[in-house]
Amino acid sequence: LLAGASQSSAGRAINYPAFSWNTVPVFWHAANSSGPLNAATVQFVSNHGFSLATIEKMQASAESPVRDYAEDKIVAAAKALKAAKPSLQVLFYLNSVMNWDQYHLQKTIPDSLLLHDKQGGLVRIVNQTVFDFTKAEARALWLGVLRNASQSGYIDGCFLDRGTENATFGPIDPTLAAEWNRQHRMVVQQAQSEVFPQGVVISNNGDYADVSARMFERFANNDFDHNTVEQDILALQHEGAMGHVAEAHGEPIDAGLPGGVCDRATFNTTLTAFLIGAQKYAYYHCTKGWDTTSGWLTWYPEFDFPLGAPEGLAVKKGNVYFRSFASAKVALDLSASNKPKPCICWSNGHVTGDAFCC
Repeated sequence: LLAGASQSSAGRAINYPAFSWNTVPVFWHAANSSGPLNAATVQFVSNHGFSLATIEKMQASAESPVRDYAEDKIVAAAKALKAAKPSLQVLFYLNSVMNWDQYHLQKTIPDSLLLHDKQGGLVRIVNQTVFDFTKAEARALWLGVLRNASQSGYIDGCFLDRGTENATFGPIDPTLAAEWNRQHRMVVQQAQSEVFPQGVVISNNGDYADVSARMFERFANNDFDHNTVEQDILALQHEGAMGHVAEAHGEPIDAGLPGGVCDRATFNTTLTAFLIGAQKYAYYHCTKGWDTTSGWLTWYPEFDFPLGAPEGLAVKKGNVYFRSFASAKVALDLSASNKPKPCICWSNGHVTGDAFCC
């Protein structure tokens, strides 16, 4: 396994998670909303090939105090995971826009430090208020949550949701919106440069040269950046070229699909697209959501198949991408724009998707 500090694209020494091409590199990102992570969950994470895990915002939210002190509940879950697997890098979830009401910060931050619209009302997204990062005190309080987590001894970095640039909030003053976006970019950068200078800081769906990681929340499947499958592949390659950590999350578009895991069609396409574009420090998973019941306790057979190092970058011939690994051949046919045809031909004889690349 490869791990340790090395230079990112911004010249900063980042303590990268362990990484290996031996099998598909995978990440974990979930919460148990009903209470603490139980022993079975901790054992599952520690015994499988995860080197990077994020504790999601809903962790133990139904436990007293209900929908409060997520800051402490996330750290408690991180402590349990680190006790079982000290090498695991555990990240703290914090939204970089929405003031989620399960955090104690939401109970204490004054309205004067929240974003208001032209009529003087509070701006809300999914009924959650929005930090007014044009105010220095708001930025300090938000960064303070991360600093407190970093000082716990159990948190290695952070996951910043809604990390994209140029957010829009409807009827707010354009000058205020421009300044908010400028300060939002700055506070995301400060999470890296000031709070976790050597840690993994993931910007969800956002690409920053000076922030060490990105998640693709719905990779190669109508992602939130509205990129095509091919654009997501190229963006994943770009993250690798920048020396960034990347998480590619496959997710069905239809959340009402039966079953508690990612459907096989989405899994086949997103895993194939991931292998076409993955560089060092890229990790994959496919789930239906962010609770432990949505697929994060599922281990797909492909995650145990030998993969081996890639034999170079992917090659595109016509509308088909091809890539070879030491123990797998991978191809993705993009001829039909609305229905990619995936193929992974494993050395153990198993085929994921169509067999046209075997």
